[in-house]
Amino acid sequence: MDVGVNQPVPDFLRDLYRQCLHEPALAKGLIQKHIVKNRSLGSKRRRLYQQWIIDGLRWKNVYQKTLATDTSLTTYNAILDEHIAALQNKMYQNIEDLADDFSFSCDLVTSLAKKYSFSDIAKILLSMHTPAEVFLRMNTYLQTPPQIQKSLQQDGIEVEKVPDLPFALKVLRKAQLTKCHAYKKGWVDIQDYGSQMIVDHMQLGPKLNIVDGCCRTGGKSLAMQNYTQGQSTIHAVDIDTRVFTELQKRSKRMQATHIHTYDIPAEDPNPLPQLAGKADRVLVDAPCSSFGTLKRRPWLKYQYNADDIKKFAVIQLEVLQRQCQWVKPGGLLIYAVCSILPEETTEVVTQFLQMQTGFSSHIEKYILPYQSSGDGFYLHVLKR
Repeated sequence: MDVGVNQPVPDFLRDLYRQCLHEPALAKGLIQKHIVKNRSLGSKRRRLYQQWIIDGLRWKNVYQKTLATDTSLTTYNAILDEHIAALQNKMYQNIEDLADDFSFSCDLVTSLAKKYSFSDIAKILLSMHTPAEVFLRMNTYLQTPPQIQKSLQQDGIEVEKVPDLPFALKVLRKAQLTKCHAYKKGWVDIQDYGSQMIVDHMQLGPKLNIVDGCCRTGGKSLAMQNYTQGQSTIHAVDIDTRVFTELQKRSKRMQATHIHTYDIPAEDPNPLPQLAGKADRVLVDAPCSSFGTLKRRPWLKYQYNADDIKKFAVIQLEVLQRQCQWVKPGGLLIYAVCSILPEETTEVVTQFLQMQTGFSSHIEKYILPYQSSGDGFYLHVLKR
């Protein structure tokens, strides 16, 4: 069936693209409403149009040169291929050229330049223009890895083991994961590589008192059950009680019975005093710019500017200072963000250690987007 790849890009699609750029905070919802859930387009057209929008958000400066012309989808693909080929092994001498070639703001590139060389920045930005791969986490609390992999294979889902993570599987081909037997039985959950790596660095085991301080819908809380085999108490904490509905659904599916939820006021200087000095592990997966997730959410690079990043850093430091009270002497405080910007990573931890002399650096780790096929992230393990 002709899906119009050689026809000019439809006006409605170009208008939708412009709206996504103008209102990046709404981009995901706009794409879902007007393309993904628009059954009148047909499945092939939906896939093509969605990819055109995503590529356009990744490569805005390339698209802008031809947006007003009657250019076809095929021609856009050819233009992009030519542009990307020209970037291979290109040597950069200034921030402006990096920002222009990769369609990033100078503010974001300037931030990266505080820590990384221009050649590393080019690799980081190029990798952020590629799709993120999908990862599963096996719930060995319910089933053995061989049986889980066998079940996935029976449902036609191709996976491979991830060498450095005990419960991770990488999905090799696109599939309807939530409809497979293993997912419905709670044997697997969808969780990015970086998210699983954070939990892996928490040094978990049985009979621990654990706090997930910014739990959201509980992906990391649920992963903690793998490492503790249900023999530790997990306190899932958040300021938004709405997230607990999804967490409770996921807990029920995965039979996670050792997770207890708590909501706390955002500005409370002494939240959950009953946990003060009693936690063996406290994970602070703080609110952030999500800059490390641009492979999956390219519109975010248009959503935040330098001032926004500074505001995130202030919030991150405040959350760390409040939630560090829960850590017992000898316990670990794990700071994590899905960002690799210095303002949200090393600079936050440096300020925290200057203000909280009872903590010391234990492990620091960056995963850059080109070092894994998942998101970029940062974690720092601090010991009390």
